[in-house]
Amino acid sequence: PQADVNIFLSFSFSSSRMCKQPTVLFGDWTYDHCVNHFRSRAPTKLERGAIERENRVIEEADCVFVLFPSVAERMRRRYLNPHIYYAGNVVNALLQMPEADLLACKASSTALLFIGNRTYLEGARRLLRAYALLKPQRPKWTLDFVGLTERELGPCPTGVQCHGYLDKGAPH
Repeated sequence: PQADVNIFLSFSFSSSRMCKQPTVLFGDWTYDHCVNHFRSRAPTKLERGAIERENRVIEEADCVFVLFPSVAERMRRRYLNPHIYYAGNVVNALLQMPEADLLACKASSTALLFIGNRTYLEGARRLLRAYALLKPQRPKWTLDFVGLTERELGPCPTGVQCHGYLDKGAPH
């Protein structure tokens, strides 16, 4: 009861009908988008119920943050809730530097980073093949996979590291 706001890392759940605190939703895409776009099929009867609940949760939220601009646009067209936002690229960085310096640092970097789980395995494998093709021309390049293991990805060439799941709460 003393909370200032309730934040949900999903569009599927909310506290808006249970308390007076504002409800903020933060997520990548809706379940409906996942079924239609990624699985290329119509939702099942059980999924339709979950989608209806999710639609209600989104409409009732005080604020909705979406990770992808195209999904935010789609949601703005679909829902009446005027508080659907795309906040821009989100990068966790320990270095504090002016944006111009950060962009220059990124432009000269030889480190490539892929973050994703098994859902993105095909894209990760394509990136790995492209990396292997370009590595002879770019010997300083490195590639790190966060969220995937070498067991899931397959044999990796020199310069590639698979970190699996990284606990953001761990201080390393």
